Amino acid sequence: PGEPPRLDACGMRLTRAWRHLDRGSGEPDHGQYARRERVFGATGAASLWRRAALEDVAIDGELFDERFHSYREDAELCFRLREREWEVVYEPAARCEHRRRVTPAGRRALPPEVNRRSLQNRYLWRCGHQSAGNFLATLPWTLGRDLAALAWVLACERSSLAAYAWLWRHRGEMRERRRQLRARRTAPAGAVERWFGRPGEAW
Repeated sequence: PGEPPRLDACGMRLTRAWRHLDRGSGEPDHGQYARRERVFGATGAASLWRRAALEDVAIDGELFDERFHSYREDAELCFRLREREWEVVYEPAARCEHRRRVTPAGRRALPPEVNRRSLQNRYLWRCGHQSAGNFLATLPWTLGRDLAALAWVLACERSSLAAYAWLWRHRGEMRERRRQLRARRTAPAGAVERWFGRPGEAW
């Protein structure tokens, strides 16, 4: 009693290791996210989009890439929106309740299928949106994270080895998807990449 409510997500931020994290997740609400801001993206748990934006980034009528099934598809959508020069704005007056079940800290307790898909989708969305420029700029962080993930899978989560096999089998269609995305990009060089490591900016 008397404790402030805890935040679930105040927009999405992107780390240099290509992690997409919910700003403020798990923090007590002391008004630290009380201003409207531009952010990298919005969590799929609660977001409102312009219809024109969604129609613009859909590929062959498909909004979410169906290969993702679940997990990280909202981050991939936000990257597409950014590549087509759409803005994403966090509005603190818009509120809803979300009972989150999946968190990074609870990975050990999740079903093997969930962890496998999460790992698989990490590389699936990176493959679609990495360029020579952002690959080199983020390499020290992504390489460290990828090696740590592989070590974890080999030592503690061998059921997720199937994710690497799936990625190898589908490498051809992943390259084709990247070609499609690169051809559709209208944002100038650096416009999306500047969000790596940036939590938000004034609107």
